[in-house]
Amino acid sequence: NNIEEATRDVREDAKTRATELVDHVKSSSSSYIREVMYRDLFRMFDKDQSGGISFAEFQDLCKYIGMDIDSERALRMFAIANANKDNYIDFDEFPELMKLLTEQIAEDTLRNLDLTKADIVLFGVLTLLYL
Repeated sequence: NNIEEATRDVREDAKTRATELVDHVKSSSSSYIREVMYRDLFRMFDKDQSGGISFAEFQDLCKYIGMDIDSERALRMFAIANANKDNYIDFDEFPELMKLLTEQIAEDTLRNLDLTKADIVLFGVLTLLYL
C-alpha cells in the first residue's frame, strides 16, 4: 500500500512538473512571438525612425488596423500609453498601447454585435456546461 501511494505521488508530481514546464514553454514562446510582432509593427509605424511613435503615426496605425476612432478618443488612449509624457510612444510603452487598442476593438465589436460583456460571460459559462 505504501509503495502504491509513493508511486502515485511520484507520478502526480511528475505530471504536475511536466504541465508546469509545458505552460512555461508556451508562455515564453508566445511572449517572444508577441515581442517580435510588436517590434515589427512598431518599426513599421515609426516612419521617421525616431525611436518613438508620434500621435500622427499612431493615427496611421489605427487606420491600418481598421479602427474607426475619433481624435479625442485616440488622444486619450495615446496619453494613457505615453507614461513618460514625452509625446511619443517608445517601444517600452508600445505593449500598453497595443493592450488599449485591443480592449477598444473588443468593446467596439461587442457594441456592434449589440452584446454586453455579461452576454459574453454567460455564453462562456453555457459553453463550458455543454462541453
